Amino acid sequence: MSSRDPVSGLMTLEEVAGRCGVTIEWLEELVRDGVVELEQHGGRRVRAEVKLRIQRAVRLERDLGVNAAGVAVIIELLERIDEIEEELRHFRAR
Repeated sequence: MSSRDPVSGLMTLEEVAGRCGVTIEWLEELVRDGVVELEQHGGRRVRAEVKLRIQRAVRLERDLGVNAAGVAVIIELLERIDEIEEELRHFRAR
């Protein structure tokens, strides 16, 4: 049985860890470093959409050996680049 809440779209850390092939401890480290945010009223739950962010973190850690603190910085920069590219596409479409 899935621990995902279909109404709120939340998943437990345990479910996310299982789906992404990582340990709970590593996810908790990502939470401490700001890569993953726990929901205010969800206890140890995260939004299902955070799975993509965690998958990026996994690739950075496994493929490049980046620690959780480094992952946080890199993901923030990659997301900012995505935002800037989207703004540029919008600007060029005018």
